[in-house]
Amino acid sequence: MKIRPLTFLCVSLVLSGGPTLAEPNLQWQVYGDLGTAYATNPTKVADDLAEDDFAVRARIGAALNQKTATTDLDFDYRYTHLTWVDDSFGDRDTLEGVGSFKWQPQDYFSFFINNRRRDLTLNGRTPDTPDNRSVRGVTELGALFTGRLGRVDTINLAPVYRFVRYNSGEGVDSDRPGIVAFWEH
Repeated sequence: MKIRPLTFLCVSLVLSGGPTLAEPNLQWQVYGDLGTAYATNPTKVADDLAEDDFAVRARIGAALNQKTATTDLDFDYRYTHLTWVDDSFGDRDTLEGVGSFKWQPQDYFSFFINNRRRDLTLNGRTPDTPDNRSVRGVTELGALFTGRLGRVDTINLAPVYRFVRYNSGEGVDSDRPGIVAFWEH
């Protein structure tokens, strides 16, 4: 089962309640930027074959934060388009960001969904070129059960299911169930 960031974003917005977008506790922003960078030998070839190039980046993003008595929705995703003027590499499009949704109907129980997507270098010992990059997406589904042991002490149990996905064949996709137990003082 693949959970894509756009799907997560849409589900989170629906779960948070479309009509509540007019609430005063909603904070949102849309942002963007354009940038360029000069690169000496971006393809990392021998000096006698090296050519310089300019990278041009366009980015647009959206951030939303909404808190109610029982829910907490928070996300910030950015879409980036990168192109090289002299075609050192092909165009690259990435979607990166962080999103989370938490529902807490009672003091002792909460349910959460977290999603993180980021661009990463696959092998740190080789040049940082587009062939050595991938996007890693991690989605976590879980619940948190909290039991009070006194005025300040709590014991917590959190079953979590984690999906890890890469957009290239270099990373290993995985689905991992787990349980975290901890005492808090």
